[in-house]
Amino acid sequence: MPYFDHAAAVEAMDRALNRSLALDILVEALGSPGIVVDEGIARNTPCRCVDSICFSKGIVGALSKAQQEWACNPRAELKSPALRQRVERFREAASTCKTRLEQNVPTDGSRRLEFWIECMGQELRGRGVEL
Repeated sequence: MPYFDHAAAVEAMDRALNRSLALDILVEALGSPGIVVDEGIARNTPCRCVDSICFSKGIVGALSKAQQEWACNPRAELKSPALRQRVERFREAASTCKTRLEQNVPTDGSRRLEFWIECMGQELRGRGVEL
C-alpha cells in the first residue's frame, strides 16, 4: 500500500467540496494557497468560484490568485444564494476567529490550530452552518 493514496485524497477533496467548505476556508483564512494534490486534475477541470474564492478538483483549499491564473480555465461562477450566504457566514466566522486567535494565542504556540478549529466550530454553529 502506498504511503500517499492519491485516489483517496482526491475522493476526500470531492467530499469536502460537496459537503463542507471548512477545510477550504481554513486554508484561505490562514493565508496559504490551496494545497495541490493533483496538478493535472486541477488544470483540466473547471474552477468553482463564489466571488473571489475559487475551488478546484486537484487542490485542497481556496486557490490563491496565482493558482487561479493557471487552474481556472474555465471558471464557473456559482450563483446559488444559499451557497453565497454559506460562504459569507464562513468569512464572518473566520474574521472573528482570526481576531480571537491573535488576541489569545501566542504566534509561537503549538495550540494555534486547535484553537482555530474550536473557534470556527463554535462560530459556525452559532451562525447555523452545518459542517
